[in-house]
Amino acid sequence: MQTWLRVSQKVHTTNQVVVGAIVGSVYSTLLYITWNSLVLEAFASSFSVQVAVFTAAAASALGFAVYVLLNWFKDDDI
Repeated sequence: MQTWLRVSQKVHTTNQVVVGAIVGSVYSTLLYITWNSLVLEAFASSFSVQVAVFTAAAASALGFAVYVLLNWFKDDDI
C-alpha cells in the first residue's frame, strides 16, 4: 500500500520503488545472516554483548530522532 501511494503521489517512480524493495530485501537478508552467524551466540551467552547491542541500538534510534527533530522545519528551497 505504501509503495503504491509513493508512486501515485509522484514522490517516486515505479523503478525507484522496485529498486528500493530489492535493496531493502538484500540488506535485510544480509543483516539476518550476519546476526545469526556472528552475533546471536555471543548475544545469548554474554551480558556485556547484550548491553553493547542494546546501547548501539538505543544510540542509533536517539541519533535518528535528534536528526529528524533538528531538520523537521528546515526550508527545502535552498
